[in-house]
Amino acid sequence: MRVLVTGATGLVGACFLKLHADKFDKVYTLTRKPETCSKFDNITFELASGAPLKLPFVDAVIHFAAQTSAIVNEQTFVTNFKVNSIGTGELLNACLELKVRPFFIYIGTATQLGYTNKLYQMADLPNDSPTTLYDLGKLAGEQLLFNLIQTGSIRGCSLRLCNVFGHLGPRLKSDRGLLDKIYEKCLNGEKIEILGNGKFYRDYIHVEDVDAAINCTIETRNQMNEKKYYLGSGQAVYLKKAFTIIREVAFRKTGKFSEIKETNIPGNINKIHSRHFQADITEFSQVSGWCLQKNCTTYECN
Repeated sequence: MRVLVTGATGLVGACFLKLHADKFDKVYTLTRKPETCSKFDNITFELASGAPLKLPFVDAVIHFAAQTSAIVNEQTFVTNFKVNSIGTGELLNACLELKVRPFFIYIGTATQLGYTNKLYQMADLPNDSPTTLYDLGKLAGEQLLFNLIQTGSIRGCSLRLCNVFGHLGPRLKSDRGLLDKIYEKCLNGEKIEILGNGKFYRDYIHVEDVDAAINCTIETRNQMNEKKYYLGSGQAVYLKKAFTIIREVAFRKTGKFSEIKETNIPGNINKIHSRHFQADITEFSQVSGWCLQKNCTTYECN
C-alpha cells in the first residue's frame, strides 16, 4: 500500500509515521520544508499558496495538515483560513486528477461542532456552528470532501479528534497540547491556573490511540466511506480533575507539588473554552476493529 501523509511534522502526523510507516510499501509526505521529512519522498507544497499540485499514485491520503491555532489576528486570518479550506480543496483537486483516486482520510477536530453547554448523545448533537476561525476553516475543508463523496467523485471519511495528549514536544503551539503543557509545569512545581472552577467536561485521547485508529481506518476503508466519527476515549472528565491527575503523576515523579488556582472567566473569552463534550466510540470501534489502549486517568505524556 502507498500512502500520502500531509502535516507529517505535526504532533499526530509525526507520531503516526514513527509508529506505522513501516507497514506501508511506500510513504510520501507533503510539507512546506523538505528537510523536515528526509526519511520519506517529500512533496514540497504550501497549502495556502493556491498553486496547482501534482500527486503520485497512492492508495490513501491522510490529511493531518492544518493551521491549528485558534488565536489569529488581522494580519493572518485570511491565510489561516485558506490553509484549512482552500488548501484542502487543492489537495482534493490533485486527488481527482489521478487515474485511480485514493481514499481520503480527513483529520478534523471535535470543536468543529462549536460550543455545547452540556453533554449530548451522538444522535442528539446540534448542528455544526463553529465559534473560531480555525474550526470554521476545518469545517469548510471537511464539507468540501463530503460534497465530493456524495457526488461519487472520491471516497473518504472524517475523523474528528477530541483533546489529544501525549508525546510532549517543543513544537506545540501555546493554545494546543494543553495537558502536556500542564504536565511540564507540574514537573517544575509551577502554579497551574484553570479557567473558572474547571468544571467543563472534556474527552481526552492519547496520540498513540489516535494513530492506531487512523491505521485501522486505512485497513477497513471499504467500510468507512462517507463516515464521520468523533475520536476520543469515550470518557467525560472535568478539566480540573484532569489537571489534578496530571499533578499527582508529576508529584510522584519529582516530589514537587503544584497549586491549582481557579481564575475568573474573562467576559470576552470565546465560548468554546467552556464547552462540554464526550465522544461515543462504539460504532467506530465495531466497524474498524480499533480498541482504546490509554486514557487520561492513567496519564502518560511520552
